[in-house]
Amino acid sequence: MRLCPLDPLWFLSTLGQVFRGLRKIEDSIDASIEMTRRDPDNLERHIGLAEILGEAGRTQDAKRAAAEVLGINPDFLINEYIGNLSYRDPD
Repeated sequence: MRLCPLDPLWFLSTLGQVFRGLRKIEDSIDASIEMTRRDPDNLERHIGLAEILGEAGRTQDAKRAAAEVLGINPDFLINEYIGNLSYRDPD
């Protein structure tokens, strides 16, 4: 990514997921913020940012990110979103 300043957005998405998996939460947050900056109308990117901010305990920032989700889709419902995921822990 350092060698290609016009890297595809999916590179950044993958990087954020890898950081999250490695528990490098602040790095994952940085990648998520950059993704929302580069693709501001993408609902999934804002949902992911809200998730990782909440996971990090940054409640106020997570609420702002969630507000962005509702700004993109005012009819968004978390229960409906979770119900459509192909993976989930019933607990």
